[in-house]
Amino acid sequence: QKAQAPGYYLGIDPTGIALGAGVYRFEPQQRAVFRERLVEDFSGQSFASAIKPLKRAQFDLMGRELKKIPQGYDPEHPLADYLRHNGLYASKEFDFPRSFGTARFARDVVRCLEPCAPLMAWLGQHLRMRDS
Repeated sequence: QKAQAPGYYLGIDPTGIALGAGVYRFEPQQRAVFRERLVEDFSGQSFASAIKPLKRAQFDLMGRELKKIPQGYDPEHPLADYLRHNGLYASKEFDFPRSFGTARFARDVVRCLEPCAPLMAWLGQHLRMRDS
């Protein structure tokens, strides 16, 4: 089974827009790789750096489904909470921008998604599946 690639999201409803980026649900092997990368020193530190812009821009980091840290992982690890995720994506709702319905709307969406770029780069780099 092929792993889901990280992607961007734009949702529109009568109340405004929702923007997001990441992986909605990891495939089992992809989830194992994600966890392995989180607890490695270098990739774990780069993950922490990648989510800082999202927190500053008040994006929600979603995808946590497990109630407990998976067995075999240190519950005191600085990124332990993310080990509970079965997917990882950033999400934020916005009122309709003034540019909605104009040619500038796409540019404004891209600008609002800029804080997601470091997470998308991290996911793209670290979730590549290793040859079995």
